[in-house]
Amino acid sequence: MNQPHTMTSELRRAPFSSASDSVIPTMSSLEIPHSDVELLHKWMNDERVSRFWGEAGPLSHQQEFLEKALSSQHSFPVIGCWDGKPFGYFEIYWVKEDILGKYLGGEVNDWDRGIHCLVGEQEFRGPHRVKIWLSALVHACWLADLRTNNVMLEPRVDNKK
Repeated sequence: MNQPHTMTSELRRAPFSSASDSVIPTMSSLEIPHSDVELLHKWMNDERVSRFWGEAGPLSHQQEFLEKALSSQHSFPVIGCWDGKPFGYFEIYWVKEDILGKYLGGEVNDWDRGIHCLVGEQEFRGPHRVKIWLSALVHACWLADLRTNNVMLEPRVDNKK
């Protein structure tokens, strides 16, 4: 009988790499110099981010913000990494339980998801990167629950990008 595979902290060779030395990093193998709260603090206090999220403040404010997000029953907070470098904060949520669901009324299905996006690192902003990380997030939403029919993103009306 086959035993279920569990990921360890060691690096594993990618199953699709032939004779290559390619490895897939695990979270414990990434060398991230800041905690999640420190990253949020840096990003939320960026003027561009603060204008849309309104969560600037001391480290304790981001600690409270993250604790609330982690205990939420209708959204799931995520720190996005690109080649091991944290670049953004995302919330994947159930649309019916979000303010967006009130505006859509009967047009939203029970299992539809939405994504709130914050890209904190300048080098990861713009169309050359957004197509990749956004499509990965949408794909993750569909894989997380096969009943999901739609994934929504609602940029603010005053967002010029």
